[in-house]
Order: sequence, then C-alpha cells, then structure tokens
Amino acid sequence: MQQAAERGHWPIIEYLISLNSRQRGFFFDQREACLTAAARGHVSVVLRLTSRLYASDGSVGYDTGDLFFRAIDAAAEAGRCEVLSALIDGMNVVKYFDPDHGIYRGQCQPLIFAATGRHVPAVEYLIKKGFRMDEVDEEGNTPLLMAAMHGHANVVRC
Repeated sequence: MQQAAERGHWPIIEYLISLNSRQRGFFFDQREACLTAAARGHVSVVLRLTSRLYASDGSVGYDTGDLFFRAIDAAAEAGRCEVLSALIDGMNVVKYFDPDHGIYRGQCQPLIFAATGRHVPAVEYLIKKGFRMDEVDEEGNTPLLMAAMHGHANVVRC
C-alpha cells in the first residue's frame, strides 16, 4: 500500500483496502499510506483516505481526526501547498483551530514544519490561514525561531 501511495495509485490502494479491511494493523497501513501521499502531493489519494473521518457537518473528531491533522503536518513538512489547501480549505478545521491564538491541536506544528523545511509558499499559505510565526509550541519554539536557527532568511522575511 505504501508504494502505491508514493505513486498516487488509488485503484491499487482501494483494492488493498478491500482485501485487508479485517486484518490487524489495517489502520496503520492506511495511515502510513495517507501520510506518504500527503508528502508526495497526491491530493486525491489523501482526500479519499481521510474522507471517512468526517462527520456530516464537515467537522473532524479528535479521536478519528488524528490522521487528518497528521496529513496536514506531512504536507507542511514537504511544502505541499496543494494538499494543505485541499485539507484546510475543504473542511471545518476552525472547530479545532483558533486563529486568534494560533492554536492547532494545541500547537503550531504545520508552520514549524514548513518554516524549518524552507517552504516559503507553504509558510505564506499557513500564515494567510491564521497560523502565526510568533506562536510558541509546547517545547517553547516558534516557527520564526526555528527558521532563524536553520538559517532560512527567506522564511524569516514572511
């Protein structure tokens, strides 16, 4: 499933899901495939793998929504704006994101990942969506600090 996700081959993933739906570790395989697809920029695969996580109102639950948030993190770390946009713009993330305080599951990980990876378009997109460069995570780091520590002047200017 992992190799199919790397290449964005949804029909193969779908077939493997149908075969393994009753196997132990099935969710782990599906989760890893989703994160790989997010990092590789395969929007349709990510959306299909996460689609069963959403309630009818478009909100994401903390228990099953962890894959959704991890996919955002993986896309930010890889600088995949198309995946970030599909996940963040397409769903009701506001329920779990407070733009006034920059809280995203209690942290600012996507912006830190994008800033550390020198992904300026992803940083700009996340800032536009309300993430803040001065928001402190649980370890006392900010995206601005992490970008500066890694010498990413172009990210610091955002």
